[in-house]
Amino acid sequence: MHVQGETTQIPIGDCVGRDEELRTTVNNLARQMMLQQLFVEEKSRSDGDSGLKSIRLSNDGTQPYYANSHVSWSVAAIHDHPDHMNTVGMGELLAVLNGVEFRTRHNDYTLYKPR
Repeated sequence: MHVQGETTQIPIGDCVGRDEELRTTVNNLARQMMLQQLFVEEKSRSDGDSGLKSIRLSNDGTQPYYANSHVSWSVAAIHDHPDHMNTVGMGELLAVLNGVEFRTRHNDYTLYKPR
């Protein structure tokens, strides 16, 4: 029973390990909260609509608007290959089609003329 005015002493050796354990737990909880918030925001952006959410990141900076979104130097990361004949490329992108989110990888396509 605790009597008013009494203090309980915890050995210093016990505090050192508990302090690091507490820091690790708080860091893990903070990271989990940030990831959950990011998930909710991304989910609300993509529910029910169709379109491009992001493309291959080639620009980065100190402000969010410096980075690529759905356009950068080209739309949907589509680019040419002047070093390959009849070849067009499409970089990685994140798209939503009727509320279903999917990612593609970098693809290069060779164009053929129908015979």
